[in-house]
Amino acid sequence: ANQGTSSVSFQVEEYKRPKFEVIFDTNKIITRLNEIITIAGVARNFAGNVVDQARVKYKVTRTRWERPLPWWKWWGFIPFEQPQIIDQGMAETDAFGKFFIPFNAKVKPGTDLNKEEVSYTFSIEVDVTDFTGETRSNSFTTRIGNKNLVLKSNLSETEDRDSLKEFIISATDLNDSKISANGQVELHKLVQDRNIYRKRFWSQPDQYIIPESDYKKWFPTDVYKDEDKIPLWKTEKIILIMQ
Repeated sequence: ANQGTSSVSFQVEEYKRPKFEVIFDTNKIITRLNEIITIAGVARNFAGNVVDQARVKYKVTRTRWERPLPWWKWWGFIPFEQPQIIDQGMAETDAFGKFFIPFNAKVKPGTDLNKEEVSYTFSIEVDVTDFTGETRSNSFTTRIGNKNLVLKSNLSETEDRDSLKEFIISATDLNDSKISANGQVELHKLVQDRNIYRKRFWSQPDQYIIPESDYKKWFPTDVYKDEDKIPLWKTEKIILIMQ
């Protein structure tokens, strides 16, 4: 019988319990692109004492945020921009163990913020080294854009008229933190098509050969063009306006 040999190597190191940790200030401040933003943090040991005069090495990376695409659209998709280091340097913790990292949340040169909706994810990575030489690391990520307001509602696409007593609209920033906002809510009653249509068996065509009148006469339960697209329905009347 044939005999084979094998080997495996591994390394054993002494466990070193960390003496301190690096914590970022999680109070997110709404800012704008091309403005100076300051990220604050603190180095504190596990007994609660601060770590002062520690060396802080940081790096700021910018990545263009891209709206998630359906899986079938990923083929041949080219990202807008590769992650890019926009700032790096050194700092030091103060007498309270705090450190501050200011950087310019600048966009890619040539980006017109007046013509397109743009947002970037900025990642801040820090390495803090105390006087004994021990290094602890942490990172913080924030998203900033030229439109920092996101509105959300608890309404679904279809609601039971009898059970719908109220609805909630909330405002957040791009980091999903709740913010206060003022606005106006309007409830429109739409002009609904009297016919009931079945789902398309194929995608909507870009050219129409059969006239609409003939198509609806021959296929009364099939959608011809945009009859099933609710956002395109006309408004019959406004039934609610509130601030």
